[in-house]
Amino acid sequence: MYERTKMINMALLLGTGIVAFLAYMPSLAAGFLNWDDQFYVTNNPSIRSLDMDFIIWAFTSTEVANWHPLTWISYAVDYWLFGPGPFGFHLTNVILHSINTSLVFVLASELTRAADGGSGDTGALQWRRAVVGLVSALLFALHPIHVESVAWVSERKDLLYSLFYISGLITYIKYASGGRRQPLFYISTLAAFALSLMGKPMAITFPAVLLILDYYPLRRLSVSREGLRVLVEKIPFAAMAFTSALMAMFSQGKVGALVSLDSAPLAMRALVAMRGYAFYIVKLLFPVDLAPFYPYPDDISIFKPEFFGAAALLLTITVLCAVLRKRRLYMAVWAYFLVSLAPVSGLAQVGTQAAADRYMYMPILGFFILAGALVVYAGGKASRSVLERPAKRVMLGACAF
Repeated sequence: MYERTKMINMALLLGTGIVAFLAYMPSLAAGFLNWDDQFYVTNNPSIRSLDMDFIIWAFTSTEVANWHPLTWISYAVDYWLFGPGPFGFHLTNVILHSINTSLVFVLASELTRAADGGSGDTGALQWRRAVVGLVSALLFALHPIHVESVAWVSERKDLLYSLFYISGLITYIKYASGGRRQPLFYISTLAAFALSLMGKPMAITFPAVLLILDYYPLRRLSVSREGLRVLVEKIPFAAMAFTSALMAMFSQGKVGALVSLDSAPLAMRALVAMRGYAFYIVKLLFPVDLAPFYPYPDDISIFKPEFFGAAALLLTITVLCAVLRKRRLYMAVWAYFLVSLAPVSGLAQVGTQAAADRYMYMPILGFFILAGALVVYAGGKASRSVLERPAKRVMLGACAF
């Protein structure tokens, strides 16, 4: 039974990755864009070698207003393997998205196992984990909002940071479950986080997301010695995130990418951020009219329907999650969305865009896992209903008799 389940899970893991690859195969015939690709690849002589001088450059460069050495190294490897043409760069992007999709299957399954309390591998529990993983991975593979991150060569950084971000979440769940290899999983989580930061600074949300996992499904947060340990073990992660944030601010400030508070006051930024969160929820549910650029709004006021409506929507969802606090899954998913999107929400405004599809590559993940859990819940209710009908008929017949 165990071997059969293992084979099924392996088939689903590989299958979801293959689905993602096939969905993005058309992008392999695409070319480069004249929007950032020239800075990252086509007009970038630095990536045309893999010697020590390049490695030093990759780790010290703040080109394109970012510090992301792993991204630079990945481009150099592509150039070395495939040459200057676009095919190899697109192929790597598609492969990375496929791997991420398979990792989402593993993550969703592990989260479901943790929510079950790490209980035994009965048939019903295995079915739950497989379905949640399958639904989450397929949604992640195919949702149209991911097109920008996968099909645009310059967004390699999204795919790279997410690869190690998801891997780190998986190893953290294994660490939190205890066992002899607990220290190894902790070190692995630290290493994955470091690599994620080297892919894109947006990974700085990782320590906060670990705390969300401690809240649910791990249930490790408490007013006790164990609760204090949970906070202390996050100190190295917080230090790494703080350092990365400083480096990102330095890189963006160096080229004038950061918008000052004089140009965009905090109250204005808060309104734009709320509008952005609502915008992403709409695109999650109705991924139409997607665009490469969503301009910053001109007239910003709480009295405008788009801003007032966004604030009302966010407040309503937050209140509903608080009311349903016994079902911690909803609050955990909502908190993950708010936290993981915070660096690009507009509170620290970089550039002139109000939102971007690429920003949702990781923040959307919680909703997909929630969808998988709801599918399992609905399927369980439907099967229970079918099983209960014959019993109800017997009872009605007995009463009539």
